[in-house]
Amino acid sequence: MPEEELIHSSQVLLIRTGADGHAESLLKDGRVVPVSCTAAELLERFCLQHGSTLKGRQDAFRLIMHTRQKTPVMISEASGRIFFPLLSPEDPACVWLCSNEILKCRSRGSGMCTVIFMNGEEYDLNFDARIVSKQMKRCEKYLQMFA
Repeated sequence: MPEEELIHSSQVLLIRTGADGHAESLLKDGRVVPVSCTAAELLERFCLQHGSTLKGRQDAFRLIMHTRQKTPVMISEASGRIFFPLLSPEDPACVWLCSNEILKCRSRGSGMCTVIFMNGEEYDLNFDARIVSKQMKRCEKYLQMFA
């Protein structure tokens, strides 16, 4: 069985694109696991495991939240697990974070930040902390609609 089939969305903290154009997932146990598909294809797999499509999840978020850019994806209503992009998903530098796993985001200045996950893992990003915070607030607001 290929390693990526063993990855479950509940174990993923972050998805990014590796040097080869395929996705890499940072897992709760600190491992970075390469997968043989793109980030969008991995998110599609996660959505399909819960009976929907990536496009369907994105369309629902856009419709309910009246937004068009950097659309988060709720993987499952039952778990409330949401991944959000920090750039356009078409951009190879796009990083997807799991909002449910973020404890806080600390600015490092010069448009960089450190994301601190619930398990204590820290991950440095070349993104402004305000982008992460704004996306987290959007996800929280969206989840409140399902409570």
